[in-house]
Amino acid sequence: MGDRILLLYFHPPVKRFAFVVLLFSAQSVLHAQAATGELSITVTDSSAAVRDAEVTVSGTDTGAVVRVLRSNEQGLAQVPLLQPGRYNSHIVASGFETVDRNAINVSVGSVISLDVP
Repeated sequence: MGDRILLLYFHPPVKRFAFVVLLFSAQSVLHAQAATGELSITVTDSSAAVRDAEVTVSGTDTGAVVRVLRSNEQGLAQVPLLQPGRYNSHIVASGFETVDRNAINVSVGSVISLDVP
């Protein structure tokens, strides 16, 4: 017996569906390679994490607010997908002094960790 070649014939709707799936798959891979960085801010007092601290991140050069979020149970506030540049953070928690960290440089692929006591 000779070698057999199996040829598959797809109907046009199946071809279109396969093309759309391939297109969206390629788009998600390209999105995953975005040129961004991240801030990881941990808010603590002298003995424990500070939960529900309000963290405001703004552009140093523009002053535009980029994100407003709250710290979780571990005092962590993560700010992913930041465009490269300089950012300011403004942290407010009930019963604590306000803390400002300015001109935090975020570059492509970086994860900048800030510990805020």
